[in-house]
Amino acid sequence: MKKLIFIFVFSFFTSFLIAGPNLDRIIGDVISGNSLEAQQKIQSLLDDYPNNGDVLYLQALLISDGNDAIEIYKKIYKMHKNNKYADDAVMKIGEYYYVSGLYIQAAEWFKKIHMYYRKSEHLENGINLFLKCLIIAGSNDTASSYSQTFNTIFPKVKIDNRISESLKFSTDDIGCTGCNVIEEIKPENKKKQFTIQVGAYSKRENAELAMYNLRSVGYPSRIYDVKKKNKILHTVRCGFYEDRKSAEKIKKRLRIHLGYDPIIVSE
Repeated sequence: MKKLIFIFVFSFFTSFLIAGPNLDRIIGDVISGNSLEAQQKIQSLLDDYPNNGDVLYLQALLISDGNDAIEIYKKIYKMHKNNKYADDAVMKIGEYYYVSGLYIQAAEWFKKIHMYYRKSEHLENGINLFLKCLIIAGSNDTASSYSQTFNTIFPKVKIDNRISESLKFSTDDIGCTGCNVIEEIKPENKKKQFTIQVGAYSKRENAELAMYNLRSVGYPSRIYDVKKKNKILHTVRCGFYEDRKSAEKIKKRLRIHLGYDPIIVSE
């Protein structure tokens, strides 16, 4: 019995040493650009402590493939929300989506900083990037509302001047009652035009998510409500085109780049 207790205590103490100050130093070295020691030790650390949050964070830092690293950062957030590197992992995910032009996904991760990690050193940067993502995605009113809330809850957080200036001229009408079309106003033209319908949703929030995803990668889009069999469907549509040939080109791009299976409709 004493032997078993000794083994347990020794294993716990060894785990503490590995995941403690020594590993913090190695992680610090990697961040500073010196990864030699980390490269030499990472495999043995993973063999001994495969689910240790600190070790996983070190592993993600060393991986050159962004997609693989992001999966590990997500694992840290899912399994070790209270780990001292969890907020760093969340920011890494948000920044990855941001530079990839996926602003809605980025906003969802930056949002976690002010929700769950209010004492994080990333709080100010996370809030500013969150607001910036909302503005780029076309949700100025939402960004403005959040900005006012942040000023009250986090008075020491400085909102970037450029963000504050852009929010002064907010014209976003997302969420307004009875709005059938969101932004992207149809040109004043009596002639029938073609547009691309990406999807039709029974829930408006699903339609808004699809619309935001399209906007985040540069496709002007809107929500257009249609009535079918006594039910309202929220369709997501892109652009206005004078001829079907022009619409076909964009339809092909949407299928190749984003995996949608859109159809061409007339308005």
